[in-house]
Amino acid sequence: MAYPRALTQALSFGSLTVISAMFACGGPTSTPYEQLMTDAGGAPSAPPPDATPASMDAPATPRDTLGSFDWDAASYPLSRCATSQDVFYLNVTGPSGPLQPGEINETGSVYWFVQLQPELNVMLASPTGPVGSIQVWTADSSPVAPGTYQQGPSNKGTQIDVVVINQPCHLSSGTLTVLDLEYDWPDGSTSGDVNSLLLSYDLMCDQDSLRGCVRYRK
Repeated sequence: MAYPRALTQALSFGSLTVISAMFACGGPTSTPYEQLMTDAGGAPSAPPPDATPASMDAPATPRDTLGSFDWDAASYPLSRCATSQDVFYLNVTGPSGPLQPGEINETGSVYWFVQLQPELNVMLASPTGPVGSIQVWTADSSPVAPGTYQQGPSNKGTQIDVVVINQPCHLSSGTLTVLDLEYDWPDGSTSGDVNSLLLSYDLMCDQDSLRGCVRYRK
């Protein structure tokens, strides 16, 4: 299995337990982190049927460049990812709820783990603890295709799970938009290696509003 560049650094800092803890909120078929590392099976299949066209076209450029993306037209929160760096941005607002209000905008001082297993996993950890994690699940366990997906308890299609400093989002409504996902899936492999990713989300977690974006390039 080919590990993304920063996971090796994270493990060298003894962060395996930190990263494992960030799977506290798994998807509908979640398995423990150790099993996810070894047991996620199957090659990518057809895109899920529940997507609607993305609000902006996924860039048709060489992977991990996003060079033709129209950042000037990107609305909040996607505009917070308009940098040349890897970005994990989220903003929690609301009168009350399980999540601590405030912003997280990590661009460089964290360790990234981004992989398809075949669900999309994005986990960040710092030397002092977890930052956040995102998992995107599809109904047929295939890698998520670019598109916009409605979220909520009744959703049986593509779903997002978000954990903020070990606090899960109890999702009540919202949308997930995947604009770019480029990856390699070697023949016979049980996981895919993500080369570039761009997504945004606008969610309600009980009474908390959770909005954010992720931009990643290998």
